[in-house]
Order: sequence, then C-alpha cells, then structure tokens
Amino acid sequence: MTTEDIPAPGRQANGGLFLLCVRIAGAIWILYHFLYISDAFTYAYIPIPPFLHTPMHLAGFLFFAYLLVPAKKGAKGNIPPWYDIICAVLSIIPPIYYAIYIAPYLTQLAAVVSTEYTIMGWILTLLILEMVRRALGYVFLGIIVLFIIYALTANHWPGIFYGLQQPYDYLGSWFLLSDQGILIGSALRVSSIIIVSFLLFGAILVNSGAAKVFIDGAFGLMGRFRGGPAKIAVAGSAALGMLTGSSVSNVMTTGVLTIPLMKQNGYHKNFAGAVEAVASNGGMLMPPVMGAVIFIMVAFTGIPYYKIVIASFIPAFMYFWALYLAVDFEASKTGLKGLPKDSLPSVRRAIKEGWFYIPPVVFLLYLLLGLELAPQKAVLWSTVLLLITVAFKKESKVGLKGLVSSAWDTMEGMFLIIPGVAAAGILVVCLQSTGLGTALAGGIIDITGGNLIFMLLIAAAVCYIMGMGMSLVAIYLVLAVLIAPALVQAGMPVMAAHLFAVWWSVTFFITPPVAPCVFAACAISGGDILKTGLQAMRLAGPIYILPFAFALGPAMLLLGTPTEIIISVVTAWVGVTAMAGGLSGWLMTKTGWLERILLVAGSIALILPYPVADIVGLGLVVVATFINLKAFRSARARRNYTDSGLP
Repeated sequence: MTTEDIPAPGRQANGGLFLLCVRIAGAIWILYHFLYISDAFTYAYIPIPPFLHTPMHLAGFLFFAYLLVPAKKGAKGNIPPWYDIICAVLSIIPPIYYAIYIAPYLTQLAAVVSTEYTIMGWILTLLILEMVRRALGYVFLGIIVLFIIYALTANHWPGIFYGLQQPYDYLGSWFLLSDQGILIGSALRVSSIIIVSFLLFGAILVNSGAAKVFIDGAFGLMGRFRGGPAKIAVAGSAALGMLTGSSVSNVMTTGVLTIPLMKQNGYHKNFAGAVEAVASNGGMLMPPVMGAVIFIMVAFTGIPYYKIVIASFIPAFMYFWALYLAVDFEASKTGLKGLPKDSLPSVRRAIKEGWFYIPPVVFLLYLLLGLELAPQKAVLWSTVLLLITVAFKKESKVGLKGLVSSAWDTMEGMFLIIPGVAAAGILVVCLQSTGLGTALAGGIIDITGGNLIFMLLIAAAVCYIMGMGMSLVAIYLVLAVLIAPALVQAGMPVMAAHLFAVWWSVTFFITPPVAPCVFAACAISGGDILKTGLQAMRLAGPIYILPFAFALGPAMLLLGTPTEIIISVVTAWVGVTAMAGGLSGWLMTKTGWLERILLVAGSIALILPYPVADIVGLGLVVVATFINLKAFRSARARRNYTDSGLP
C-alpha cells in the first residue's frame, strides 16, 4: 500500500551507532534548511543562491533516503548494504557537479549538450527512478518510465501522441540543465523552502503535545452531545489536520482515542472506523496547511498561497459540516447519548494548559493572510514563536532531544515528497521537449467537444485509477501537467482546475480498494475493510460532488460577484445538508427510500452551479422534508398515545 504517510523507513534510525549518527546528521540537515530560510547565511556573508540551494536540497535528502529506505520492504539490519551506500554517494555527485561546473554559467549553456552532462543527467535520473520505486511504488515509476520512452520515440507514436523525438544525449543533458528539470524545477524549489518548513512546524507541534490539547478541547466541546465521541473525532481531526495536513498519521493519532470511545458509545465498529477515516482525510483539504500538495500547486499555478487558502475554506467547511450532520443523524437514528459531563476534560482547563499553542497558530494565519508574507517566512517566525511559547510549560518544552526528534520526523516526511517532486522535473522535460503537453490538452478538448462536464469526468476517472497505487503528491503532479492544462484551455479558471485535481486526488484515501485511511482506521477498530470503506464513501458523499460544483461554477471559491458567491454558498450548504440526510436515512425521523432518493437528487442539483437545477433541487428537498415532517408528527402522535396508557 502506497500513501503519502508511510511508516518509518525499514532501517530504524535508533538501531545501532551507524544509524544514530545518520539521525543526528539528518537533524543537522534540517537545521541547515531552517537557517537558509531565515537568511542566516546571508547575514553571515556567505550567501547561498537558490540555484545552489535547490540542488543541495535534493542531494541531501536523496543521500539520507538511500541510507534509510531499503530496496525491499521489511529488509532487516541496521547497516545499509553496499549498493545503497554507493547509491547514496552517487546521489550527491551530479548536484555537486552542477553547482561547480554548470550553475555559474547556466545562461551560456542553455543549448549545450556534452558527454559529461549526458552522463550526469542519466545517473541522477536513474537514482530518482529507483527512489520513486522504493517510496512511491511501481505505478508512478511506470508512468515516469513511459514518458521517458515516449520522449525517446515520440516521432513513432500515432495521432495526437506524435511529437518531437529527443536523442538520449539531449534528453539526459536537458534533465540536468533545464530550469524546469530535475535540479531546479519549480516543484523542487517549493519543496526546498516551503514544504520542509511546514513539516518541521507540524512535527514540533505534535512532539510538544499539541495533539493531546486539541483532542482534549474537542472532548470538552463535543463529548456531551448525542453521539459525542464521533463528533470528537470530527472536531479533533479537523483541528489537528488543518495544521499537520496529514491523513493516515492523523488517524493513528486521534483514532486510538476516538474509535474505542465511539464503539463504547454504541456506534458499530465499521461506522466508527469510517468516521475517523473521513475526518482525518479532511485535514488535507482544510486550510491553512492542506498537505504538501497545496505547496506544489503554488509552484505549478503561480497563484499566491494565501489566495488558495482563502478559496479553499468554503468547500472544506462544507465537507466537515456534512460529516458532522451524518454522525448526528446516525446518533439520533440509533438513540445514542453523549458522554457523562463529569467524564469529560474541561475546555477551560485544556485552554489553560495549552494556551501557548494558540499564539503561534494565530500568528501564522496573521502573517499568511493578513500581511501576505511568503509562506516559508511566515512559518519560520511562527516556529520560533512556538519554541518560545512551549518553553513556558515544562511538560511541553521542546529541548534538544525534542528538536532532533522533530527534525527526524520532518526528514521521514520528506522521503515521500522528494522522489515525487524530482520526478516531476523528468515529467515536465519530457512533455515540454516533445510538445506532448500542448497536444494532449488539445486532444482532450477535441475528444470531449470542449464539454467541461465530460472533461471533468475523465479527470475524475484518471484520479481514481491512479490512486490505486500512488501517493497524493504523485497523483497531483501527473494531473497538474496532463489534465489541468486542458481544463484551463477549455475556459476553467486556473484555481478551479487545480483544486479539482487536489480534491479528487484526496478521494483515494477513503475510496476502496486502496483507501489507506480506511486501512489505518480498521487496524484500530477491528472492522471490515470493505464495509468500512463503503461507510466512508457514504459519510464523505460531498467530496465527490463539490469539486464538480466549484469547477463548473467557481463562485464557491469566492471567484465572482458578491451575489454569485452568496447564491452559490447558500444553495451548496442546503444541498450538502440534504445529502447528509439522504445518505444517512434520517432527518427528523427515519426516511423512506422515496425521501432518500428525493434528498440525494435534490442535493446534487443544489450543489451544482446552475440556476434551473437550484430551483428543481430545492423543490425536491422541500417535498422530501415535508414527507419526513409528516412521518415525524405521526410517529410522535403514536408515541404520545402509547405513553398515555390508553387501550
């Protein structure tokens, strides 16, 4: 199973002197990034320009990855074999060669092809492909290899796939020299300054005990309501996920507490696992962090990070609102109660004990959204503030050991991101040099007749199929260069096209057969994987419809006039509410099949951005609500009659 949240590398960093040294070296490497982002080297009169830092970033992480990620899963032994040590050393040679012999003269070498460049380019390419195999799996590896083969044979392909064939020496040199290639591609540049800094911020939060504070706060707020444990999962996972942007690890962090509580409260184990999986999955959609993929989107689109965050809030809120209603309806349907008040943590006490986590988070949002500061600078100063504030509490103070642990968690998180963003450089060079990207965009438009709905259906199908064996970053990278340009060329706003790719990329975390969040939740709940996965799809119903809504009518992304935005948000909110009721089989009382069909059909019509559909959808929802209200009054009358004791 391949996910963006893999477990720790096969060779554990705390096993043996060799890997202890590697762990310390890795922490120092993360510290280097922190100092680079803070401009410390510039202040020390040893400036490191971006065209040197980015290759160094790749070389360092590839070096550590080959020492720690084994060639075969489950490999035993703490000392890496000789071939991994050779690969680790080889991985730093092309970037060093680039830094010494190419970077200072890059503008003069734009069209130069030489034997040295070809050799270095192909060595680096093969090393990246092998790490892609280890970290991201064979599916993504197969896609990259296919594009390389295509670039070498492009003039032999039929139809829209006919392109400019690239000689092997030119292609190898261009992998090394291109400003969108392996060493200085836009995705890798974002990884080298933004992703690594946000991962470090999240790791320090978790290692200082923030997860417990967030969960205690969720317990105190939601625990006393009916179905409280499930609502705790929703609130806790949303709070933690919006800062860490991780899904599977979110399940393992909050799920170990919420899933057993849900089962004790009366929820079925399959439902309990599904709730946690869906709630944790939403962490990659909820601003401000939204997972590493959002930063890759910044690189591909050129849209400022804060604008993406603002645009993403409404759809993410709809997602969690639907989930909250679904667990509430399930609790009402099965007669579940809340937890005893005296068994719940005090919200006031949770705030008192964890108040020092609030200023860094608020400060981060202020810098990102208020001052529109560059993301890496915003998270840098927020991390500094976090280290200062946690020092007020002895239990949460992050000492040297905690910093090393946080740095190492960041390193492990990068092991899945680095191969993907480096491989993106290979993919982009193959597309640009052959002209395939432009041809594919035009071909998709021709095949679908320019119909956006058909194009979106194709994009969704590609997402689902590729999600069976790839990580989130890998899926988005392929869609960003293959599908999103066609959607933009057909007239869709860039923001909407790429967010559609992000949202549909996220669906595979909860959609069988892979569904890594579901697998993680079932490991805790003991539930059936397929049944839990189907429950998760039902609970997360809006995730499959909302991307179509904001892609076809981007007013939901706050792109439009105030009137358009208000109408879009209100109708979608009503639609999401109706969908939760229809899929749950409950409103005020149990719904029959007719009501459920009316609610689901009406909700889809309301969510989609068409005025006529809104009118029809509202009518269907009103009819279903009226039928359910009548059934509710009838049931209440029968209950009152029975309670009266009359014959």
